[in-house]
Amino acid sequence: MTRPQIESTWDTYRLHRRGLVGYAQSLLADNALAEDAVHDAVVEVVRSNTAKRDLKAYLFRAVRNRALRLLSLSGREVPASNGQLTSLLEPKRADADLIEEESAKIVVQQLGLLGQDEREVIFLHLYGDLKFREVATLLNAPLGTITARYRRGIEKLGNNLEMSTHET
Repeated sequence: MTRPQIESTWDTYRLHRRGLVGYAQSLLADNALAEDAVHDAVVEVVRSNTAKRDLKAYLFRAVRNRALRLLSLSGREVPASNGQLTSLLEPKRADADLIEEESAKIVVQQLGLLGQDEREVIFLHLYGDLKFREVATLLNAPLGTITARYRRGIEKLGNNLEMSTHET
């Protein structure tokens, strides 16, 4: 990689760090392992010595591959649900209104309760800011499957949120 390509990679990493770490966390359910997976993936991308057409999507794919490799090496599986997402994804804006913050926490908790396929697609699309076509490429799945998982997950989120507001 040329110097500008390396700098571009690190700039892209810095811009999407929270999303990358959050995505790894959604796969690993472990903050420290998530940080390690992201770090290792970014270093691998920099060392790969080839230019990438869509660097953001490539970084998410590299993080996914590294996280799944770590799971495989440890003999663990992707968790069915992940309630640990809250600490990584909760809003950190100083000007955030308390109600917005609480609402975001509830949504993130509900996201952690979805199935892995739905959670992964929603996370990549909303938090990773990837287009459905990029998500489909990253997950090696047809575009229709990705949009169906997203729609199904959003419906479940809506139903769960509606039920949780009726309970309070």
